[in-house]
Amino acid sequence: MRNVAVLMVSTVALSAYLAAAHGDQGKAITVTEKANGTTVKLKKGCILAVQLAGNPTTGFTWLIDKNNKTVLAPVGKTEYLRDPAPEGIVGRGGKYTFQFKAAKSGTSELKLVYKRPWEKDKRPAETFSLKVVIE
Repeated sequence: MRNVAVLMVSTVALSAYLAAAHGDQGKAITVTEKANGTTVKLKKGCILAVQLAGNPTTGFTWLIDKNNKTVLAPVGKTEYLRDPAPEGIVGRGGKYTFQFKAAKSGTSELKLVYKRPWEKDKRPAETFSLKVVIE
């Protein structure tokens, strides 16, 4: 009986993963740092949210470095939400969220960089890349 329960939970988890990895039309999926260097398949109309940790009090911010906007259209402005912390604590980090709409069939190499915008010649402290295939 226990094996059946484990199998059922595994099947549900796998189904949820596949739905997220292939993004049903009109639905939103979220990826994090764990998806760095991977490929995500979406259906046209799906919303892709990319959520990355950062701390703007250091002067660093996440920026879009590369993207095919005709295939993967940015939606709205980048949002930043601070992590919870006790009152009076300053300099804490949080999460940046970028949203994109799967606009048309094709492929986009999405690359985000974590850098100080005024340091034009310096390499980014971090990079995040994702291959997005829209069916």
